[in-house]
Amino acid sequence: MRKNQAGFGHILLLLLLVAVAVVGFAAYRVSSNRNSNSSKASTNTTATSSDPLVQSSQQLDQASASLDSSFDTSVLDQDINAML
Repeated sequence: MRKNQAGFGHILLLLLLVAVAVVGFAAYRVSSNRNSNSSKASTNTTATSSDPLVQSSQQLDQASASLDSSFDTSVLDQDINAML
């Protein structure tokens, strides 16, 4: 009776090897898709940016002064007072 079960260990080892290969392949596909999606996302955010780059501190000071002069806080103060 023992002679009929001689190859069962090899078949079990082969099935285990196939299962590990399938899980490894699935993990590889998920990892590669995640990496390609993250590189596409970073490319899209940098490609659609239309803001000019600040080249010097003088340009930064000019932009700050422009924002300060054009920012009207009276509407914001009215909204805050209405909430209180």
